[in-house]
Amino acid sequence: MAHITQILFMFLPLSYALFVIPIPNGTYGVHTAQIALTDTLRVDPSVLISAFSPIALRKDCQWRLTPYMPDGTAAFYDHDFGVPKGTIESGRLQMCSPGSSHQPYQATGLLLQNFPLVLFSPGADSSRLLSSAIAQTVASHGYIVVTIDHPYDAAIVQFPDGRLVLGSTQLNTSDFPTMVKTRAKDVSFVLDELERVDVVRRLLPQYHSSSRLDTRQVAMWGHSLGGAATASAMAIDKRIVGGLNLDGPMFGPVLSNGLGSPFILFGSDPAFHGGKDSKASWVAMLASWTQIWPHLSWKLDLMLKSSGHGTFQDLPLLARLLYGNGKLPQEIVGNIGTLPSDRAMKIVTTYVTAFMDMVLKCAPQALLQRPSELFPEVVFIAK
Repeated sequence: MAHITQILFMFLPLSYALFVIPIPNGTYGVHTAQIALTDTLRVDPSVLISAFSPIALRKDCQWRLTPYMPDGTAAFYDHDFGVPKGTIESGRLQMCSPGSSHQPYQATGLLLQNFPLVLFSPGADSSRLLSSAIAQTVASHGYIVVTIDHPYDAAIVQFPDGRLVLGSTQLNTSDFPTMVKTRAKDVSFVLDELERVDVVRRLLPQYHSSSRLDTRQVAMWGHSLGGAATASAMAIDKRIVGGLNLDGPMFGPVLSNGLGSPFILFGSDPAFHGGKDSKASWVAMLASWTQIWPHLSWKLDLMLKSSGHGTFQDLPLLARLLYGNGKLPQEIVGNIGTLPSDRAMKIVTTYVTAFMDMVLKCAPQALLQRPSELFPEVVFIAK
């Protein structure tokens, strides 16, 4: 949520340099694009999405730097967090451009329909953009990853025409059940739109013009309130055959109705919820997890040691890139934990990808069956 990000940047030194997100370690190089989708039948009709898509084998890529956030959004965060102008603008993702970049990607031997579709929903008053590095990494393992911003729910949404939509300044927990219900409808709308060839052509123009996304079986993950939205979307849309909640509370009818498809609850370390508000949120989240647990089918409850709520976003990586190897202020540690940033990214993306492999590629995953010696930081709470 926004206060986590605010604390992350509040203590930045006055000097900064261009920071570049490392290239993901998957088989494929990734391209990204964004479009706005409009549902004229709804009061708040516009939803903004980004797609992270495999474009070529990693070894065949020519790498180019792409802004981590568009300038208007980055400038908003600069001002909102009280950091020097240009701080957030200095972030870059490394995207792939294949040698045949002026031809359809099909010329590289990659076919759109070979890559399963995965959706992502961010936390309340947050931004899909703060999980771009995670989304890019998951995509590098052979997925089309579509991240969703929910206008008036996100802190800020910048549309391709430059229009900025700010989130509500009166957001409180009593709004969360309604927000989750709205988000679930957003997700179904996005899936409906992604069934259209013309929408795919706009979002993924370099693929062959007749390419289609397979929306019949997709999976989803979400962070914080996005985790609750994932469960609620699964409950109303059977195209979503698996979901993963990263450190989020649960709301709505799904608490008692449950889910018939695989679902993972992956929480942060309670040791990093010492503040009054943070502890109260964690206790409420745990209560909701306890309530839904008997009503889940295939299920897994995990805890990531030494992690904070923000560990499940790009925030640890951004903190390291912005601060270097210097000691982080305690206020930041309380929100992103003490896991080394590269390790945090590795664990989160590995478990998200393993779940997608199990659900969408029918690939057995020992990682999800028992604790792993490779990842001793991940604790199996229940299954």
